[in-house]
Amino acid sequence: MTEATTFTSAGDSALPTIRPWVGSRYSRTGALGAKVLFLGESMYSFSGEEPLEHAVNLDVERYVLGTERRSFHTKVANIVLNRDGGYMEPETVREAWNEIAFTNFVQAYVGDDSRVPVESSLWQRSEKAFHEVLETLQPDLLVVLGARLADKLPATTGLERVDIHHPQSSFEYARWNPVVRAALAKVGAL
Repeated sequence: MTEATTFTSAGDSALPTIRPWVGSRYSRTGALGAKVLFLGESMYSFSGEEPLEHAVNLDVERYVLGTERRSFHTKVANIVLNRDGGYMEPETVREAWNEIAFTNFVQAYVGDDSRVPVESSLWQRSEKAFHEVLETLQPDLLVVLGARLADKLPATTGLERVDIHHPQSSFEYARWNPVVRAALAKVGAL
């Protein structure tokens, strides 16, 4: 289900580039009418065995394409589909994730539990890989998940960007879905 996208090394001082999830309908002809990249802050290794390069795709394959569920993936699907939360059939979650691309900014595991603060050196070391992802995927809209990430993110000149509350932190669809829809309209989507 993932698109074959090749990423080169981001340089000596940067970390290896983690391959982003690229949905099968990530395009301007998909249901959203725009190429939308959702950007998370960081990721966690719960088992310590996940290969870093494929961490994002393994996560999506497990919790979106597979039989296990995590609320994060359903909440992102609700944002993509402009729904106000609640139960969503697994197939609907899959359809939503196939409309978008997703990656995390920080190019390393930051711990084995969520809400672990990111070491300051990792922010700077991940910038080059982030710009490489933007150059390769050419999104029309960047949806930034979380205030801390929004504050630390380098400039994205020429790219429409919307910063929203992180879906795992008291997310209010009634507040944030219209913000995402307005940004989509601004890039000529929908």
